[in-house]
Amino acid sequence: MVQNTKHLCHVPGCNVEVPPKLLMCKPHWNLVPPLLKAEVCRCYRPGQEITKTPTAEYLKASRQAINSVVEKIRNAKNQKPGQQLGLELDNPSSEN
Repeated sequence: MVQNTKHLCHVPGCNVEVPPKLLMCKPHWNLVPPLLKAEVCRCYRPGQEITKTPTAEYLKASRQAINSVVEKIRNAKNQKPGQQLGLELDNPSSEN
């Protein structure tokens, strides 16, 4: 019997299908800080997605990566439009 299961990006609420060896989709992976990306990759063991036996180190690093993306998304949602671009759209001192 062949199982036909989809592997989705691990960021909560993301339904993008990714290869089982990947932790998350590319847009979310691009939000992970470089040092944390390196740690996830360092802890990854080829084939762990097949054997379902990731190391505790990998699980810790992957949780940190997921949490960093969730925090960035949360912070972006709490900003005013344009604020994430460094723009001040409602600056009263710029009025004539």
